[in-house]
Amino acid sequence: MKRISKKTILFSLLVMMIAVSYYLIGQKKPKPEVTSELTEFLPNGEMKVRVMEEVDEETTQWRKAKEADVKSLIAEQTGLKGEDVLVSATFESNIGDTKNQEITCSVVLRTEATFDDHIIQNVVDGIIHVFKQDSKEVTINKENIVITNNTDVLY
Repeated sequence: MKRISKKTILFSLLVMMIAVSYYLIGQKKPKPEVTSELTEFLPNGEMKVRVMEEVDEETTQWRKAKEADVKSLIAEQTGLKGEDVLVSATFESNIGDTKNQEITCSVVLRTEATFDDHIIQNVVDGIIHVFKQDSKEVTINKENIVITNNTDVLY
């Protein structure tokens, strides 16, 4: 009986490992699925699940235009530069209720300065006015607006 050399065994093992590696690299990797849920805690202790609706391109462009309008309005009223104001508006509705869309608006001011209550109230009223200018069958309430600076929640 012939004896197989160590080099032949090692070479065969190397070829097998390379073949297995190519096979594993070629396999499709499962993509993780990410979901998110917004839960609102009501004053009576109940929880209400809110759904962020997927919107079409036209609505997305409308929202971005409104964010830009709000950004310039806030910069004008507070005396900040436009790049120091971040505005994020999102649509939300109750599960199964796609007709009553509400907008939630979050504003972050990149400053440590505080502002007079009158200025903040004018900003809030301005935000509501900007979103209600052209009726897109959406609502925004004062309760759905949050304004913060680097250190505190202003509204």
